[in-house]
Amino acid sequence: MRNARPARGQRRDEATQRLANGGYTDAELDAALLRSQRSDPLAVALRLLTLGLVYGVLARAVAAGLASPYLLLPMLAELLLIFWLGWLLSRSVVRCPAFRRSAGSGLGVAVWSALILAVALGWVAWDPLAGEFSLQDLKPRAAAAFDTTLQHGLHWALLAMLVGLLAATVGEVAAWRRSGGVFVWTSITTAGTRIGLLVLLGMVAALAAGFLAPLWQGSGLGAWLDQRLAWLVWSILLVLDLGVVVVLALMHRDLRRRAGL
Repeated sequence: MRNARPARGQRRDEATQRLANGGYTDAELDAALLRSQRSDPLAVALRLLTLGLVYGVLARAVAAGLASPYLLLPMLAELLLIFWLGWLLSRSVVRCPAFRRSAGSGLGVAVWSALILAVALGWVAWDPLAGEFSLQDLKPRAAAAFDTTLQHGLHWALLAMLVGLLAATVGEVAAWRRSGGVFVWTSITTAGTRIGLLVLLGMVAALAAGFLAPLWQGSGLGAWLDQRLAWLVWSILLVLDLGVVVVLALMHRDLRRRAGL
């Protein structure tokens, strides 16, 4: 006997979920999170240890005078890795139509990569003294930025972040191969949550700066903030990453409770 077709409202609800979740239903996302994540004390401690290594390197760099824009390099590098690794996974070891749709096309990945690189190059080419972009100085500025990254040990933070993402992805693919079903790349949840929160905080900060700028002009507060901007950015990123670890652990425990595990 054939199964009855779901009601029209139910189909629309599922379609809405897939549209909002990048091709997945809420149940598929919950199942993937329950399968691939862990919330036991050892797993949480390992995540916190990784964060401690990364942010310890960043703190040492900031204390040595590293400018705040350099702190965003690990996030940009992580984005590039996510785009290309996701695309490669969906075309090779992860044969899942839903994941392939969520990973996007090669053209889309190339466009997003070009945008990220354009932002990085624009920052390198910007001359704060002249208040304009200086393309003729792009090569020496890029070389200076690369030297600064190496001198402050920022490449070790980049390496720790990339190795952590690759290790989590390998474990997630192995778990998916054992259980089957749709593949949901939950290892990138941290990056996605961080970016969303940064965009929200950036909008709030921009609005606050617009209202408060007339108050601190000429008071010396602006110079005081400029000197401490790198530590402010470092603190915001650390709080965001710690928050993601806590939220994911709580979500996983709640899913386990509801599943009766």
